[in-house]
Amino acid sequence: MPISTHTAPFPEQLSETICTLYRTIFDTPDDQKVRQRLRTQTGMTVQLFCDAQECPLGFKLGYPAEAGVFYSWLGGVLPEARAQGIGAQLMAAQHDWCRAARYHTVRTKTLNRWRSMLLLNIRAGFDIVALEDKGDGIPRIILEKAL
Repeated sequence: MPISTHTAPFPEQLSETICTLYRTIFDTPDDQKVRQRLRTQTGMTVQLFCDAQECPLGFKLGYPAEAGVFYSWLGGVLPEARAQGIGAQLMAAQHDWCRAARYHTVRTKTLNRWRSMLLLNIRAGFDIVALEDKGDGIPRIILEKAL
């Protein structure tokens, strides 16, 4: 199976792989928030998708939010590997891990501009449960799925 699951603390090489994917997927040189969370977030878990040559193509990060609720924080797939079902496979692997770890709900947030992620979540059975405004004029769409 091309998906592996890892829990914190992460080896430096894995953290570097995640940060490299993040910078490429989100087209940003700034990965400090991701680096900090990888070092400090309790219970962080990552699902990593690699091709047959073991090249990383995508990831899914999350951590415990509250009793029984897992927060799916961040993830993505390299642009050249999109539209192949990798995001859906990563999500399914994360949800399988959550069920095995006895979580009953997965929560996530997204922005309207990330339409493909919003649609993937809805197709996967998530419900929109709220909008969050952090005062920056960009509403966050909060979704939850019962496992």
